[in-house]
Amino acid sequence: MSVDSAHESQAVWRGVRFPDSDLVSLICKHLPSEHRRGGAVVVGCGNGRHVRLLGELGFDAQGIDVDPQMIADAQANGVRAVHGRLEDYVSDQPINLLVAWGVVMIADIDEPTRQLARLDARYVVINWRTPENTFALQAKSRGDWHDEAPGVARCRIADGVSEHLQGLTYRVHDATACQLPGYDRLALRTVTITSDGETNAWHQTVHRRR
Repeated sequence: MSVDSAHESQAVWRGVRFPDSDLVSLICKHLPSEHRRGGAVVVGCGNGRHVRLLGELGFDAQGIDVDPQMIADAQANGVRAVHGRLEDYVSDQPINLLVAWGVVMIADIDEPTRQLARLDARYVVINWRTPENTFALQAKSRGDWHDEAPGVARCRIADGVSEHLQGLTYRVHDATACQLPGYDRLALRTVTITSDGETNAWHQTVHRRR
């Protein structure tokens, strides 16, 4: 029995246990099996579910998150994770795969694409909020909208608009703006979910260093 398995047999997994199926499919489709090894980093790792996924795929995986409780949960779940900000993070090994799931949409991270590119990973997988989200369209109609760059805007989510996002400021991207400096974009797909009259949509991309 591995150390991780022994750990999991002694404690209940904290938080969401299973990885996002969209992320799994992007990695399996666009990363050749011979490249699923070496260093991997999950930025905004939360409770570590995607760090564990990368470890099971064959990577030497680590997570980073700004929330100390999330880091405590990830470590309790038996995965390697460190507390810190993307802007300050320095990897202790070359990165073959970098996962940024739910990162570039956070408006208080300055120049997130530049920060991700700085880590010089061979492959990067990212999801981006689109302007077609209900909360973004409502913010634009209220004037809670600021154009940051071509195809990129910040919008404030009104209290009560979304159970999980209310009161936050989010960054949204047109598909043309979902680029990473110094990288070729291998894939882009858009996923839209409508439930109870609210639409949420994401662009999902895979990038390879030039």
